[in-house]
Amino acid sequence: MQEGDHVVKGQLLATLHTEVLEAKLLQAQAQLLTNQKMLAKLEEGSRIEDINKAKAEYNTATASTKSAIDC
Repeated sequence: MQEGDHVVKGQLLATLHTEVLEAKLLQAQAQLLTNQKMLAKLEEGSRIEDINKAKAEYNTATASTKSAIDC
């Protein structure tokens, strides 16, 4: 496609390659699941410091997942 070319309604003009973004999303989702399990385990009986650390890691993973979804 060149500048000035005639196009018709519904004609494909470009394609997006989302493989890298999809891989990042899967990685972020896996990390989130791991952190959720770790947080649940720590909340069952751990020191407050361990719980706070796990919550911070969970929040980071959640933000990463949201960021990957928003891209």
